[in-house]
Amino acid sequence: MRANANETTIGAKRGFGTKIAVLGAAAVAGIALGSAPANAQLPDAAGSLVQATGSGESEPIAQNAPEGGARLITLGDSVMAGDNLPYVDAGKGCYHSTRRYVAEIARSLDVYKTPDFQDASCFGATLDSDTGGIRLVDQTANMRDRGAFGPRTEHVLIQAGLNDYWGAPRQHLLDTATNCAANVVQGCDMNAVAEGRSQDPDAITADEYTKRAKTSIDFIKYYAPNAKISIVGYPTYQAPGERTCISVGGAPAEQPRDEVLDRLFRNMQSAQAGAAANLGVNFIDLKTPTAEHGGCTDQPWVGGLLDPKSEFNGIPLHLNPAGEVAAFNIVRPQI
Repeated sequence: MRANANETTIGAKRGFGTKIAVLGAAAVAGIALGSAPANAQLPDAAGSLVQATGSGESEPIAQNAPEGGARLITLGDSVMAGDNLPYVDAGKGCYHSTRRYVAEIARSLDVYKTPDFQDASCFGATLDSDTGGIRLVDQTANMRDRGAFGPRTEHVLIQAGLNDYWGAPRQHLLDTATNCAANVVQGCDMNAVAEGRSQDPDAITADEYTKRAKTSIDFIKYYAPNAKISIVGYPTYQAPGERTCISVGGAPAEQPRDEVLDRLFRNMQSAQAGAAANLGVNFIDLKTPTAEHGGCTDQPWVGGLLDPKSEFNGIPLHLNPAGEVAAFNIVRPQI
């Protein structure tokens, strides 16, 4: 059974989603090529990478929290789960990077690799859209079933929204990346929305985000009354001047017609901040303090494709190794 996002209670957990909804953004190499695979899947590739890299590091899978709840709980998508090697298998088709910023937060609290750190983040996760990834309400139910929420809980971090369907037609970030951002022929102006090639950035509002997150946040507030709940924003992805540019092998690849992306990232920031205010929780701004470190900058904090400045690690629209450190330094003092 799955919980309906409109219900007032948290329903039964479901399996973790297995599709990384932004892997097609790796086709922003297609900013140079114009197209990309539309059905990119992560699990088999990620599993192979876990085996191939032999990280030597593992994390407990599906552990129950201590009585009274876990101290740190994290719910989110692949930006939170991290995409820099090495990966560890987090169970149910979900993988985590051992270099992700929330793992660094857990280490700083001395709860990493203990039941006091419960991380439900997963590639492809959404607020409430049925895109193939796990929804926030289901992540919350998963944590409920592990006994994660309780009076001992101190910190809950939530980072989600970019993978959702926004507006009509039903397009998510993978569609937007492959059919709009990476399309040099048709471009990524607002006409892409009417043509069914992208999400509608103007549908991303504080009220809509509030509606989608409210069930889970109300549940967490009730069952973890002492926790500080934070909605974590997304980092800056674009180059200064809000230019959509991805480093491909160290060379810039730019989408000059990028109005959809400009609006999408701006509106997501304001929607998350507004929803946090509406719901009475904390908002952590990653976009502003990372403004000079987007794609194609001298010191990028987001990945490119085979980008030497990112240690040849990661993919677009995700934090690279330096970005994970920066995110830790930004988020940790605010939780």
